[in-house]
Amino acid sequence: MKKSLVALAALAVSGAAMAQSTLYGIMDIGYFNKQASNGDGTMRWKQNGVGEGGQSSGRFGFKGTEDLGNGLKANFVTEHAILQTSANGLQLRNATTGVQYEGLSSSDSTTQGVGGLGAYSNGSNRQTYVGLSGAKWGEVRIGYQYTAFYEVSTLSGYTNTSEGSIGGAIGHLWGSGIVGGTRGNAIKYDTPRMNNFGLSLQMGSATGRESTEFGTSATNTADGQTLNKQARTSIKIDYIDGPLMLVYANTRLDNQLGATAAGTTGGAINFTGSIGTITNRAAVTAQTNSNVANQFAGSYDFGAIKIGATVTRATRNVGVADTVTAGTVAAMSAVGDYNMDANAVSFNMPMGALSINGGMSTATAYSGGTNLADWASRQVGVRYDLSKRTNIYGFIGTSTNNSASVANTTSLKDMTGTVVGVRHDF
Repeated sequence: MKKSLVALAALAVSGAAMAQSTLYGIMDIGYFNKQASNGDGTMRWKQNGVGEGGQSSGRFGFKGTEDLGNGLKANFVTEHAILQTSANGLQLRNATTGVQYEGLSSSDSTTQGVGGLGAYSNGSNRQTYVGLSGAKWGEVRIGYQYTAFYEVSTLSGYTNTSEGSIGGAIGHLWGSGIVGGTRGNAIKYDTPRMNNFGLSLQMGSATGRESTEFGTSATNTADGQTLNKQARTSIKIDYIDGPLMLVYANTRLDNQLGATAAGTTGGAINFTGSIGTITNRAAVTAQTNSNVANQFAGSYDFGAIKIGATVTRATRNVGVADTVTAGTVAAMSAVGDYNMDANAVSFNMPMGALSINGGMSTATAYSGGTNLADWASRQVGVRYDLSKRTNIYGFIGTSTNNSASVANTTSLKDMTGTVVGVRHDF
């Protein structure tokens, strides 16, 4: 009996060493006061009260590793949104910088608010993938995962402002939507680091599939298209040497859309530089567009202060027009070329448990010399660490579209907001 127990214990220990799984997550709840106005000075929306995601979006996930021997490991991650201030729990939520309002859809937001359009975390699935890794040859992942664009703009430490509060999101997310968004289905390969350099390659689609076809437009009740091709590729090269970090990333997304019946969705640029949706579109036979984003970023930690900067240069070429009949200011669906530029600088000053951070950014869009958007954003924040896993914070920020195209119109022009909250990692 004792020998059996010893054998079982040894087996349990051996299994624990070979396969490990961890539950992790973030809870972030605060009190918001924010508002937005139109180009003609009218109020677009106001909101205050308990909300979520002022510093980071709420989430929970499981991640694990199994040692396969000979230096080979199997890895997995599945991570999902937590709607901490909603009765829906794990269903869709609008972007935290916009209106947190139950039932607000992306089509509503063209007339009511900015919450749905361009939401960077409006789905339950944040990332889910499996992979194989080895110290000598790197790691391969397959599944729904962060794009190279998002890794550079938000995740890798080049940005010190908060995406979840007004004034911190537009500059570094600008143009992400036209190259596949912040997450997508892909096969990704990361090389081992060599002399402080790292290389990452991705090939896949946006959030859907690389190619889907239907016999007729009536077959597809989702959006009436007969063909939807999304081919996304990216390359990211970074250099890290102590306090210095540098990175360059190129992402390309080629779209080909088939025939579409009248009244289904069409594309228009929104306040995060994404192509959103509208509902009153004329019938078209096809649409093609090709989108490219080049990103440059760097940061240096001086000890007393860390400085970061990001630069985005994105282009969109529409080969076959998508006829948009809605009254959008900055539609990007006519035949032609569009340029989207963004620049952001930010800082973080640690002072023991207290830290002060802030930043400013610009984001512009042009077509044929016509200015479609000209955003200027500012944000300042403070954070106090109560422990390694818990902090309290406060942010204040503003974003203004100075483009003449929105003056004296009912299009979004200004957003301002403050938030104080508590974040806990588990």
